[in-house]
Amino acid sequence: GGTVTVQPFMGPRKVADPLVDDLRRLVVVNEGGVVRYVRSGAGILVHGSVDAASYRERVERRMGTCDRTSLIRETSRNPAFPCRRVRRIGIASMAITFTVTVRESGERLYTKQLTANNRAVEESDDGFGHMIDGEAMQEDLRRHLVSRFAKVILPWREERRVRFGRCGSAKELCEHGVRAIRSGDYNEAITLFRVALQELREIDGSSDERAGALWNLGLAQ
Repeated sequence: GGTVTVQPFMGPRKVADPLVDDLRRLVVVNEGGVVRYVRSGAGILVHGSVDAASYRERVERRMGTCDRTSLIRETSRNPAFPCRRVRRIGIASMAITFTVTVRESGERLYTKQLTANNRAVEESDDGFGHMIDGEAMQEDLRRHLVSRFAKVILPWREERRVRFGRCGSAKELCEHGVRAIRSGDYNEAITLFRVALQELREIDGSSDERAGALWNLGLAQ
């Protein structure tokens, strides 16, 4: 019926609750207009579980040399001095299982565990090391996984830019094919590129020219 109910997810509430809010918000504001969110009685149910949500840090300390600029007799100098270098490494991981079920029949349409990892490094020479926001890293992972799953139930817009190949001796045919694509007549473009490719084979066109026509044909198809 074009409606979605997002049920509570199992797992740690710290991740599961905002995850449900993310899903509901995406359904409400989606551009397609073919899906709407309702609190109950929807055509499909979205549910699942937070299977893993972790953050860990590793701190590496080593002695090294640091530079400090000083002004001695109006001459800038950088005398080296021993210092303790600290490298803090943070790693966040998350795994969420998403399931889509038909409400009336209970038929399971989709179920998959999506996983993601994030790594951050902070270095300093003050002996302590800059702190890493582990919670922010996990929030980023949660939103990333929700947006990946959203394509299962929501329409999305995707734009690709491509460059057409040069056809050399069959240049005119290929140019007509490109114009056909721009006007939305893909069948005409496919025909033109096939003719261009055949013409290049007959006149023994270069491999680069044939490759250009073949590339254009693939794009049109």
